[in-house]
Amino acid sequence: MLSFKKLNSLNVKVITHLKEKLWLKIFVGMLAGIFTGILLGSDLSLVNRNIAQLTTSWLVIPGLIFINLLQMIMVPLIFSSIILGICSAENIENVKKLGIGTLIYFVFTTFIAVTIGIALSLWLEPGKSTTQIKNTLNSNIPSATEIPTLDKYPELFMSFFPKNPFLSITQGEMLNVIVFSILLGIAILSVSKDLSKPILEILNSVFQISMKIVNWAMALTPFAVFGLMAKAISSIGVELLVTLGVYMSVVLLGLVSILGVYSIILIFLAKRNPIGFFSKIAGLQLLAFSTSSSAAVMPVSIQTATENLGVKKISRSLSFPSELRSIWTGPLFTKQLRQFF
Repeated sequence: MLSFKKLNSLNVKVITHLKEKLWLKIFVGMLAGIFTGILLGSDLSLVNRNIAQLTTSWLVIPGLIFINLLQMIMVPLIFSSIILGICSAENIENVKKLGIGTLIYFVFTTFIAVTIGIALSLWLEPGKSTTQIKNTLNSNIPSATEIPTLDKYPELFMSFFPKNPFLSITQGEMLNVIVFSILLGIAILSVSKDLSKPILEILNSVFQISMKIVNWAMALTPFAVFGLMAKAISSIGVELLVTLGVYMSVVLLGLVSILGVYSIILIFLAKRNPIGFFSKIAGLQLLAFSTSSSAAVMPVSIQTATENLGVKKISRSLSFPSELRSIWTGPLFTKQLRQFF
């Protein structure tokens, strides 16, 4: 009887912990998804292939709904958040100083990521692996965006400024939306408070409503991660994952190295404890790993920065390009590995 009480108490503690810790729920969902994917995959051949595909097509539905919800709310959330953040600054000079510092930080961290990719490739030489791995890598991993040549940079720079911002908003062209939001935020900051107050109140309502939808989407997170992982593992197969083990190990080592660089920045520049910082964004990192969607993670990044890290509005707003930068940094890092693979 005593053992039953202890077991019941343990169950209560586990359930309570799961309810309080988002990262733990995501982690459990990820493990369950991997296990389910292995059972439904062709490696074990426990389930008929057609039945397995039908099952995973249903299991992945919460994940697709989750991603669609976040992509749906991404534009109004980012648009309102950037403008509100810029307007929270006392003057344009504060925006300018923080903007320059943010740009320098992004360029520095991107350079570090590329350097780590090249260094690991030359040191570990993953290209000595088998031809099967190379063929698998080339056929299953999407290629990074082609780096433009020097004569294309003027055209690339001009593409940042939208001719029709409303068309960019409807098409979800995030870089154009961010540039338009920054310019509009600076313009609103430049006018009198009597003129800016009504539109800021509307934008604040848009932001709060958008965050509410993000919270609704977060309720689906464990089920979304479970379905997405089950679908991915059952489609790829354990054998393929083992085949890509060399490449994946080098990528993971590179990510750990980048994590170390961020830890140094946190200690010496931000004066924050890296362990405490990373524990607060653990759920976000697991979500990014399991969904592989920058668009899906971006609204959750805003929520995490606001609720978990207490980031100021102005800092949060000018850091949004880091989400787009991550789209560049990731392919640049992995592209260095693939050049030597």
